[in-house]
Amino acid sequence: CQALKDGVVKSADKEVAEGASLDLTASLVKALAPAGADAPKLTSATVKRIAGGRHFLTEFVVSPRVPIAGQGDQELAINIAVDHQPIDATNAAYSGTVRLSLPTRRRTNVAGGDSEVVGVSALSLDYSRAADTIGNRVKYELRSGFFAGTTPPYDAKGQLDYNVFGKVAENDKLNMLNYVSYDGYPEIDVAKLSYWVNFGGRYNEAARGMVFDVKRVDGKVKGCAVAGAASVDPDGRSIRRSLAEGYALQPVGYLRPFLCDDSKGAKMWLQCFVRNDAGVFVPDADLITDTKAGFDFVASSVVESKVPSLADVPRPPKYTPAQFQPPPGAPVRPANTRPAAGTPTQPALPAPKP
Repeated sequence: CQALKDGVVKSADKEVAEGASLDLTASLVKALAPAGADAPKLTSATVKRIAGGRHFLTEFVVSPRVPIAGQGDQELAINIAVDHQPIDATNAAYSGTVRLSLPTRRRTNVAGGDSEVVGVSALSLDYSRAADTIGNRVKYELRSGFFAGTTPPYDAKGQLDYNVFGKVAENDKLNMLNYVSYDGYPEIDVAKLSYWVNFGGRYNEAARGMVFDVKRVDGKVKGCAVAGAASVDPDGRSIRRSLAEGYALQPVGYLRPFLCDDSKGAKMWLQCFVRNDAGVFVPDADLITDTKAGFDFVASSVVESKVPSLADVPRPPKYTPAQFQPPPGAPVRPANTRPAAGTPTQPALPAPKP
C-alpha cells in the first residue's frame, strides 16, 4: 500500500513481470518513520512475482530492539515471508504460506546435562480458502519450534521440516515443537481444531494436546474438546513422528502419563459446551456431568460416543496448489509398565505414506 501511495508502482500484478522483484524497502522505511526511535530497523523488503499469474512472494527483514538478559537491548533480525496465490480472479479462493524465523539461544537438557544451544525459532503457516457444495472451507496448518543451526529447516513447500535432523535427533537439535491444524466452515459454525505440543524433540516423546470439534445442532452451536496424550513411552507418538509416518494424532491417554492410575479409568479431559439464547457459551449438561467444573475425566470409549465430528459433512473436492496434512494418534498403557502376557497392546503404526 505504501509503495502505491509513493508511486513506486501502480499495480504490482500488471507492472511486475513474472520472475521479477520489486524493492519496497524505501517505501516501508518511510511508513515506519512516524514511530521515530520506537520504529524497528527495516533491512529489506521485496515483492517477487512467481510464474503463474497473481502469485507473489513478499519477503522482509526487520530488526526490533528487544531486551536480552545480561546483554541489554539488542537488535534481533526477524525474517518474514508471505507466499500468496489467488485461485480465482477475485481472491475469494486462495492458498499460501507464511514463514517467520529469528535467531535464538536456548538452554537445553540432553543426557542429564544442561547446555546452551544457538539456533533459530521458526514458524510456518499454510492456509487456504475455497468454496465447495457446503460453503467456504478454510484450512490452515501451523508448525513452530526451536532448531539448532543458523538456517530454519523449511522444505520445498515452505513448511517447517520437523525431521530435518533424522529420527535419532535429541533435544539439543530441536525442541518446543507446536502443531495446530484447522479445517472448517466458519460461516456455518462447523470446524475441527487440533493442537499439539512436544516440549522436547525426541522422535518417541508422546505429544500432548487436544482435538476440538464444533458444529451447529438444532440451531445451536455446540461442541467438545478432548485433551490428553497421544501415547506413552516406550512407543511414544510425537508430532514429528506422526507427520513422518502418516497417522493422525488423537488424545488417547492421560495428559501426564507418569501420574496415570489406569484402575480409575480416568484418562482424558472432556469439555463440552453449548451457546445459550443469550449468546454465552456454557457447559453442556447433556454431554458432561460436572457442569460446575466444566469438564469430566473420561475413558476413550466415552469420548468416542460423545464428541461431534465433521465425518457427516460431505468432503469437498481437492483444490490445488493447497495440499495439507490431516491433523496429526492411538491407544495407550500406563507409563513405566509392560502389558501382561496376552494383554492387547497399542496397535501397530500403519505403513509410511508412499
